[in-house]
Amino acid sequence: MVTGESFGYYGDYGQPEQLAKSYAKNFVYTWDFSERRQRYHGSDPSDCPSSQFVVFSQNHDQIGNRLKGDRFSHLISFEAQKLAAASVLLSASVPLLFMGEEYGEMAPFLYFVSHTDPELIAAVRQGRKAEFAAFHAEGEADDPESEEIFQRSKLNWNLRHEGQHQILWRFYQTLLKLRREVPAIAHLDRNSLEASAMPAEKLIKLRRWHQNSQILCLLNFNSPACASDFGTASWHLEAIAGFSSGSLGRPGFRPA
Repeated sequence: MVTGESFGYYGDYGQPEQLAKSYAKNFVYTWDFSERRQRYHGSDPSDCPSSQFVVFSQNHDQIGNRLKGDRFSHLISFEAQKLAAASVLLSASVPLLFMGEEYGEMAPFLYFVSHTDPELIAAVRQGRKAEFAAFHAEGEADDPESEEIFQRSKLNWNLRHEGQHQILWRFYQTLLKLRREVPAIAHLDRNSLEASAMPAEKLIKLRRWHQNSQILCLLNFNSPACASDFGTASWHLEAIAGFSSGSLGRPGFRPA
């Protein structure tokens, strides 16, 4: 949704309706046809509470298995990084934050190993080349056995106190504070949730509630600003920045 990538296994994803379904069902594929697999895939997880699911926008596999170990901070805009954070932290599942994403770490996370078996090292190198070929990645992969690769992947913790990195870090803190203190967000129950998509505008409307608490989150995955009718209910603007991949943010609301 934020990178626009469609190669490899990304080809099965990227539609607004799919993201809305993942909020409501936890799985995108619930015995639906997969173009990449050329078969029906998945199952219905309705008998499992949403609190049993861990969700994330980045993890060690998705970054470490890329040719250059590039993170969102290398691939998407600063505003889109905030959008990805909100998409994860306002869900009704347990969030996983990959080390450094909370302040937009700039060091890559490259694939590195420290094996002692020469045959295993050779197999890893060949396996990496085959995987990148499937993703049509251009260029040579770094040697996973190189100590330099390990050193280049270390975090720069001081970045969280600088410029936009500090802004992003505080944005994550604000979202986590809302997640703790707003009952509608803290209550992890997909049965108290509505998610819908406006595909043409690339907008997601996420509404969650618990007892007297209710929130409405509008996620704009479109680059230009979008004006859409989300109903006639009266809402109060919360004191938090908008969640948008474009130049104009979309604010968070609570009911009047």
